[in-house]
Amino acid sequence: MRLTDLILKSKLTVREITPQESSKLKFVLLEIYSDILKVCKKNKLTCFLAGGSCLGAIRHNGFIPWDDDFDLLMLRQEYDKLPQLLENEYKGKYNVISPVTSSNVPYAFYKIEKIGTKLVTLYDSDETSRIAIDIFPIESIPSNKIAKLFVG
Repeated sequence: MRLTDLILKSKLTVREITPQESSKLKFVLLEIYSDILKVCKKNKLTCFLAGGSCLGAIRHNGFIPWDDDFDLLMLRQEYDKLPQLLENEYKGKYNVISPVTSSNVPYAFYKIEKIGTKLVTLYDSDETSRIAIDIFPIESIPSNKIAKLFVG
């Protein structure tokens, strides 16, 4: 579906977020990232900036000015440990949304949502979405140098 069609079918008032709203959103995203990073460091797990988050860090020394999300990558074996570790460290602060934890989730990765926040976008199916970071698993990276050439 084209963005124009989505806007026309949406019952939401469409507007750009203000600079102040953007700053608040980015502050919360950095808070979530900081908490994830603390858990990873404490448990010797590695996470990587991904997508626009990585590009923004390099090109803009922070966020891409118009960006409104935050993406991370983790190796699968470490990725699978993260939800329980977050729950143990920050009980009641975050929800981990994934196909494993929630039914009818339209994506195959973790969303770490901060409880008590709200973020409504044109792409949300309901108005209960929270500010969240997306974490994607890195699957099956072979250790053999030749085999690595055949992995996308």
